[in-house]
Amino acid sequence: MGQVTIYLDSETEAKARAAARAEGMPLSKWVAGCIRRRARGEWPEAVRALAGAWPDLPSAERIRKSEAKHIARGRRTRSSSIPSDGVCRPVRVSLR
Repeated sequence: MGQVTIYLDSETEAKARAAARAEGMPLSKWVAGCIRRRARGEWPEAVRALAGAWPDLPSAERIRKSEAKHIARGRRTRSSSIPSDGVCRPVRVSLR
């Protein structure tokens, strides 16, 4: 098992420790779980269960063939991907 050193500001550390305590686990195990959930390459079961829920939703192939104009987006900075409330959330995975 590998070891990783991370540096957190005091507020983030306090939130992480409180969240780990609330789930009854050591901080390192809580952080590892957050990383596992965020780094997985598949959609959560709750999202996969929604497949086909919208019969009028165009297929991915139809959307990709669309002549719609793409919207330019600004580049995200590393700090913008860190939630301010310290709660781990799933990341979006591009299936292109």
